[in-house]
Amino acid sequence: NKGSRDSATDDALLGSTRLTTLLFILFIHFFCNHGRTNMGSNDRLLSGFSSRATRNLANGRSKADPPLSSRSRTQRKIRVGESATEAMKNEAEALSYPMSLWNLADSIANSECVMVLHSNTADEHESEGTGKSDNSLLQSMKSLNIDPSRKEKELKQVLQQKLQSSVGSLDTNIDTWQEAKAKLSSVIDFPIDSIEPPVVKHHGNVEEAQYSNKFRLLVKRTMEEERGIREREIKEEERIQREIEEKEEREKREQEEREAEAQRAAQSLLRDLTEEENELIHDAMYGSGPGMEKLALSDTDSVQRSSMQTLRTGTWLNDEVIHYFFLMLSKRDEALCATDSSRKRSHYFKSFFFTKLFDEGGTNEYRYANVKRWSRRVAGKDIFALDKIFFACNVNGMHWTCAVIFMQEKRIQYFDSMRGDGYMYSEGLLKYIMDEWKTKKGGSFPDADKWKIIGSKGDVPTQRNGFDCGVFTCMFADFLSLDRPLSFTQEHIDQCRERIALSILKGVAIE
Repeated sequence: NKGSRDSATDDALLGSTRLTTLLFILFIHFFCNHGRTNMGSNDRLLSGFSSRATRNLANGRSKADPPLSSRSRTQRKIRVGESATEAMKNEAEALSYPMSLWNLADSIANSECVMVLHSNTADEHESEGTGKSDNSLLQSMKSLNIDPSRKEKELKQVLQQKLQSSVGSLDTNIDTWQEAKAKLSSVIDFPIDSIEPPVVKHHGNVEEAQYSNKFRLLVKRTMEEERGIREREIKEEERIQREIEEKEEREKREQEEREAEAQRAAQSLLRDLTEEENELIHDAMYGSGPGMEKLALSDTDSVQRSSMQTLRTGTWLNDEVIHYFFLMLSKRDEALCATDSSRKRSHYFKSFFFTKLFDEGGTNEYRYANVKRWSRRVAGKDIFALDKIFFACNVNGMHWTCAVIFMQEKRIQYFDSMRGDGYMYSEGLLKYIMDEWKTKKGGSFPDADKWKIIGSKGDVPTQRNGFDCGVFTCMFADFLSLDRPLSFTQEHIDQCRERIALSILKGVAIE
């Protein structure tokens, strides 16, 4: 039995061997007879298989190793043509040196010109052996509306993933195109440094060749136009920057001139007094005599010796001095207008005007009827023909301020040496001129929406004590009546007191 089993096993093995041999012979027969029409391709297939097998054996590669095709695909560089290279150079120069590697890669990856040239430049290594017609290239050139191709995506991918994402891409400084090209060469295969047009296979098609040249000229012209636009933008930015700098410099000079003029104005208004003038005001302010002695008189207004003594340093001015000084300002204004026909008159109201306007001590409410006849005292009896109207304000019997209506500028402004806003007085004055127009002119007040109310601003001089407010009020009216900037400060107040005293004693405000 054992012998018979061994014999059966041998017969089975012999049959299997014979079957395998028969199948192999049939395969060779089929291959030799049927594959003649495709012998060239079969030969290349066998040759490729044989060459790969030979290389695998020579390199000791095993079946577990990845194929060479995938390995070379992950490591190969992106081949670009001459036109695409030139476009990359233009993009780099448009950024201006120095630049970072990140910015260079980003600019090229987002350059439509680079991608169009790269996608539509024939690649010898790709076109050879594929048998692909260049008609598709011609059609894409003619349409000029090319979707991102595989080549474009690959180029963008290596630029973004290999260069932009690399360590230090933001810190790398590139100063020349040679340095930029060297950095890009790590992922891009540039052509040899010879200026040659992109290779496009024509196959005798003259129309295609001509259109290819037209396409290159169009791209070149587009690149030149873009470069020209960038140059014009840079020049425009430089021009705007120069204008800004010139404007700032001009404004700085004008500000310096205004400050210098203010200083000159302050020096002219706050001039040193002569010896005779010093003796005159010293006798009035510090001399002996009855307190009710009238040292100044103008029509029904006068100033007594006791009132002149409030001009001493550290003393609170009384209303008699302030009202009389406003009268002296009015006389000076009248004299100036007499010598200058283009100058408009101004008017100066006493503090009693607000007492009546707001019915102080009574209802404490706005009462136009209480001051309805006061405009009869104005020159020409028309406040709307005036340049300015000045008001001395006695706030709650404790603080002096000045309000001014700039009639020609349509502005009401409040001047307070302690920075009060004075909106009650300003709004009352706006109601006053509106009621005055309605009563004297008739109809609604014109340009009512153009009038402005301004509180005491930061450039208004301020006092540093509790008794100089009356002097500041007089100086506000003095300087503004001559259209001079308020260039005086607390340090000038003693001179200002002497100036007020001299104006009262001379019967007219001094210039």
